[in-house]
Amino acid sequence: MFFRRLAICLGLLIFPQFVTPLLFSQQQAADSKPASTEAASSAVRFESPDVATSAPVFVQIDVALIRTAPSRNTDDRKKSLTELIGSADDIQDRVEQMRLSGLSVKDQVRLTRLAGHSAGISSGALTPRATGASTTRGGQPILNYQDVSTGLQVNATPTIQNEQIVIKLEISRNYLDDSRQPSEEKESEFVPQDNATLTSNTTVAMKDNQSVAYGITESASGRFWIVVVTARQLP
Repeated sequence: MFFRRLAICLGLLIFPQFVTPLLFSQQQAADSKPASTEAASSAVRFESPDVATSAPVFVQIDVALIRTAPSRNTDDRKKSLTELIGSADDIQDRVEQMRLSGLSVKDQVRLTRLAGHSAGISSGALTPRATGASTTRGGQPILNYQDVSTGLQVNATPTIQNEQIVIKLEISRNYLDDSRQPSEEKESEFVPQDNATLTSNTTVAMKDNQSVAYGITESASGRFWIVVVTARQLP
């Protein structure tokens, strides 16, 4: 090493024009190597694949259950369904007018969910149900009551398909059958109120900010229910 350095020093004194470029070329080679390595490393570190992603879409869903008279014929039912199909705002106003006028709009719920994900909502209360009859010591007939859970349960899974909002719906409604009211007159003739359940599992599709309506018929009483669904994408 000592003799090599001595030779370089003598060379600088005698032939500076040959030794100096050689030293510079070695220094440039040494400097260029880590620079190129860092550049390659940076390219790998910051490069990201070009993956197409869609923005998340939230969907607002409104569901209303309307009970109609048992005597309605098929034509009346079709007409009722047709009248509840249109823009979401118009149909929601119409349902609200029906409720205010005393018609049987039994349940109204709203839920908002990210497209492709499920959501559930329930609306109800404890309702006294006549379960039996008895007589007081004075001979007066009285009814016995027990609280039961009544109301609506809705599970919905919205998706966006072919520029439409497609919703998988699961609806369950527990209620007391009021077609047969209990009587306190005769204990022997007492018939308990039925705790009925109305269910529907279906898939509906509509344009954004529109509505659909379909019917469910009670198997026992024949009473016709209308399910009104409106949906809109939220910005």
